Amino acid sequence: MSVSRTTLRNRVSVCTLSLALFLGTAGAIAAEDRKVYVIEAQSTAAALNAFARQSDLQLMFDYAEAARTTAPVLKGSYTRKEALAILLANTRFEVGSEDAAVIYLKVSERQGSTSATAVEPEPTEVIVTGTRIRGREPTSPVTRLTQAQIQMGGHADLGEMARALPQNFGGGANPGIAVGTPDLRNSNNNAASTFNLRGLGPDATLTLLNGNRLAYDSIGQAVDVSAVPLAAVDRVEIVTDGASALYGSDAVGGVVNIRLKRDFEGVAVAARYAASTEGGNAQKGVSLTAGRAWTDGGFLIAADLSAHSGLYARDRTYTRTLDATTTLIPQQDARLLVLTGHQRLTSALSFSIDALLSERKSLFTKANDVGVTYLDNGSRETPRVRSYSLSPRLSLDLDGGWQTYWSATVAEDKTELHTDAYLASTRTATYPGRYLNRTVVSEVGGEGPVFSTAAGSARLALGAGYRKIDLDGYLAFEYVSGFSIVATDFKRGRTSHYAFAELFVPVVSALQDVPGVRQLSLTGAVRTERYSGADSVTTPKIGVVYAPVNGVDLKVSWGKSFKMPTLYQSYRGELPYLMDTSLISTTTPAGSTFLYLDGANEHLDPETAETWVATAALRPGSVPGLRLELSAFDIAYRDRVMQPILSLSGALQNPAYAGSVFLNPTPSQVAAAIGDMARLRNYSSGVFDAAKVVAIVDNREQNVFRQAISGYDLSVQYGRPWQGGSLGINGTLSYLKSRQTLDANGAGETLAGTIFNPPHWRGRFGASWQSDSLTLAGFANYVGAFDDDRFGSHRHIAAQTTYDATVQYRFTGATDRGVSVSLSILNLFDETPETIRTAAAFYVPYDATNHAASGRVVSLTLGTRW
Repeated sequence: MSVSRTTLRNRVSVCTLSLALFLGTAGAIAAEDRKVYVIEAQSTAAALNAFARQSDLQLMFDYAEAARTTAPVLKGSYTRKEALAILLANTRFEVGSEDAAVIYLKVSERQGSTSATAVEPEPTEVIVTGTRIRGREPTSPVTRLTQAQIQMGGHADLGEMARALPQNFGGGANPGIAVGTPDLRNSNNNAASTFNLRGLGPDATLTLLNGNRLAYDSIGQAVDVSAVPLAAVDRVEIVTDGASALYGSDAVGGVVNIRLKRDFEGVAVAARYAASTEGGNAQKGVSLTAGRAWTDGGFLIAADLSAHSGLYARDRTYTRTLDATTTLIPQQDARLLVLTGHQRLTSALSFSIDALLSERKSLFTKANDVGVTYLDNGSRETPRVRSYSLSPRLSLDLDGGWQTYWSATVAEDKTELHTDAYLASTRTATYPGRYLNRTVVSEVGGEGPVFSTAAGSARLALGAGYRKIDLDGYLAFEYVSGFSIVATDFKRGRTSHYAFAELFVPVVSALQDVPGVRQLSLTGAVRTERYSGADSVTTPKIGVVYAPVNGVDLKVSWGKSFKMPTLYQSYRGELPYLMDTSLISTTTPAGSTFLYLDGANEHLDPETAETWVATAALRPGSVPGLRLELSAFDIAYRDRVMQPILSLSGALQNPAYAGSVFLNPTPSQVAAAIGDMARLRNYSSGVFDAAKVVAIVDNREQNVFRQAISGYDLSVQYGRPWQGGSLGINGTLSYLKSRQTLDANGAGETLAGTIFNPPHWRGRFGASWQSDSLTLAGFANYVGAFDDDRFGSHRHIAAQTTYDATVQYRFTGATDRGVSVSLSILNLFDETPETIRTAAAFYVPYDATNHAASGRVVSLTLGTRW
């Protein structure tokens, strides 16, 4: 009996995941050793999370219940049992079950030191991304990934983690974006990695570091997350909801907040090597983390050095018709450094600071025709990017439970471009350039109780600030012949002054024992910003949390968000290009050309969005450790700034582009579009002839009419003690539907589910088992099918499922000191991208926004800590 390759892989994948669930019986509960804990007074929820991190275990508890109370200061040497007893003294929690790696807390009827009529204690420290109210969960869905979870997934940096996230789209700034990928937003000019939630574009996701803004990267309003060393990361919090009312511009698709480790004791070193089994993609890296914690403060320093050999067309069978050195993933070398520290200066005043420094060099090569090398007709690019940020913060505790703060950020990101163009093995031109982004932010604010209700204290957060961004852009074409032209040369800035407020009002709490209403609370936020050269923008947000019974939470939020046009979109200038119509059409006359207008627009309006999100979370008491969450979202995005034509292939016949494509122009119309003939870039196969121009394609930046985005996210989390260890199951399935209309009279265009856009369905599901010494994990990654309707015919690109596995062994057992070894395999069965039709023979024949060319990647990591 024969078995198909797909069936065999599916059977093996089941065995792999089963192995992660059932292997291992070692790991009996170790003797209780004492260790030093440093946990400040804060909400019990935050204190329990800190306890779990410092104890290196998994702690499962009802977050909403824990957030109602305050835990005391815990500093000193305790056993795990002693420390937990102190933290739980003022709660209704008790230990339901435990072993060496996991503790499950259940809610009992005991009340601790509280009473049925008591007003809940005031939280004092923790702020969760998605709200500025301390100790409160936001009404928006939040995904949290710890450093351990990221590493368990086999990911070496935050860029890899982002691309595996189901709510994220691989388009945008991504090292895997290869030649032939359309749309300027799908750029790879310096090998950066950015988040792109919901596929709205990297500039529509706001990325923060410990709550602070960073400098934008290169030409867009996005942040390069690969500049943050994973060794310094405590967790990443991802809010998949519009949040401009809290954070301002860019928070349309959501907010990503990278939280650095606050306290670290000792020194840790790790070395990693990875490579694709089919060739290329060799990665080497070493990281160093050192820190010290004391009663009133602590510091951490983390450094990361890495080198990537790159991946080229010669390394894959499906790209070997291209020039062998065509870059699929660029060669790069990176050096990253983070320093973070905090110190309580007095009983009321605290100071903290975060500093980030990074440098990355990369190499790209590409040919501009089929059957030739880049030296015959192509280019070699060697960009270099350097960035830094410095963010100090002062916090002052006031009487009455209020805390005020001042924070600031100074940040810079500089990309230096250098491209050499070749023809007939001779360098014909050099294209130097730079994009220097600067950010300066200063903000003051405070948070605390304002009045009391029967359910507890209403709390108010408010603040105001100033932000300035600058972009210095330059790009030139310098020919060996001596002729040169400056394509881009500008230095522009934008300032904003803003103020915000957020109010939390508890209506019913569990302490009131109201039938059918265990919890009910309301939140409202508003922010107003005034930008230089533009009108002010005001964005509101409201939310409701309703828990009818213990274990069921219902949340609804509505809000408006906005994004200012990028400085690059507004001021980079514009140029006309002459191209052969054979590149984009098979029906035009032989030898005909078209004029392509590319560039900026100084009269762009802010983008606006209106977002609804409804979430239902279930934690059934009959199944301890299980959490199910379903969210539905709807985004009405208006005046989106973009180049309206995403792909030139088939653009002349596509009715969606009718407002931007002008067929059969007259010679005078062609001359008017070009303006000064010295500006014309002739990329056609012949000399310019106005009579042969059959179309003008105007793809300059503009506010498109609207986009409509909606969908669902389903997540499951389950954990329990099992076989002397901790069993964990988690997964996320995301469905996305999006459509775009370019103008009021134009035809609508489907985005999600079409080539070079997010698929309708994406998912990631995993299972892990951890004991004192051993960790086993397996993951399945699903990228849904999509359609290719370019070139006047339909083609279906099938869905792809890949599997990952990780095994880690700690030679010292439960303690975090000593030596560990990890083996990870990504894309276990070496699934390859399905090939697609291309507009040019030298374009890569796969969708690089949805599929990776890396194939099966095996990595080995050795680590030690003392």
